[in-house]
Amino acid sequence: MINPQVRESLKKHGILDDNSLQLYVPCIGRIPPEFLLKALKNGVKKIVIVPCESDKCRFNVGSNVGVFRLILLQRLLRQIGLDSDALFFYRYFIRAQINRHKCIGCGNCAYTCPGNAIKIVSPGIAQIDEESCLGCGACVSVCPALAINLEGFENDLILGAISRYRPLIEEIKVERKKPVIAVFYCQWANFPAPDKYFTYTEDNVIFFEVPCSSMINPLYVLKAFYEGFDGILIAACKKSECKFEKGNEIAEKHIKALKDILKQINLGGKLEICFVAPRYLGELDNQIKLFIEKLNNK
Repeated sequence: MINPQVRESLKKHGILDDNSLQLYVPCIGRIPPEFLLKALKNGVKKIVIVPCESDKCRFNVGSNVGVFRLILLQRLLRQIGLDSDALFFYRYFIRAQINRHKCIGCGNCAYTCPGNAIKIVSPGIAQIDEESCLGCGACVSVCPALAINLEGFENDLILGAISRYRPLIEEIKVERKKPVIAVFYCQWANFPAPDKYFTYTEDNVIFFEVPCSSMINPLYVLKAFYEGFDGILIAACKKSECKFEKGNEIAEKHIKALKDILKQINLGGKLEICFVAPRYLGELDNQIKLFIEKLNNK
């Protein structure tokens, strides 16, 4: 997966340009070599694979398998006199970062981190062990000082993206008389398909990607309601299938607590969490439809 920060880095190094097409896959280990060769044969000039770090692969060996295949394909291209640079891989892994000047040393992040990658050090501020960081963002959701950010998914970036939809939300409500839904989905729970016939296409549903459902900060939810969204659905991985081990459990716990608070202002029923997997085609679509029906019946 290529988040905005990685895309900008690739552009800076001349690897990608504005005409590049981005495709999502569950794991690069699942990309058949013949698919890459056929893409080059059909006119694709360069293919960039962005694997996880070898020891952070959510499927254990998927990253190593994908890179090994790519190296073999590069050798094959050289042997037959073709440009091996047409295949390229760029290793990248998302990590949390702490602003030491904002940190208040509350310890919420250290308590919540499923990878035990955070500890409180002198003079009472949080410190992240980069080697242990899973990149899930669970620490982001519990930081009251907004001192923690995840590379490529910074708080300001997400809040800004939510705000930009206000004009569209108003237009849909006035002209189309539909409730407008925000869907925050874990990148492992849903893979947007390039073909519109295999993804939800209704204009009143707006998607926001996060690395893990545990990253959903209550501030994102409140901001979405403030900007005019009528309902918010969180799409997490299925139970026992979280790539970060406990990310969906953390998300479920946080959403339940937030719903209890929102009930006091009659918004509790407008926030839900569902558990889906991309291998079940149409499952997230069905959850969205059920959620919209629930909102319409209130």
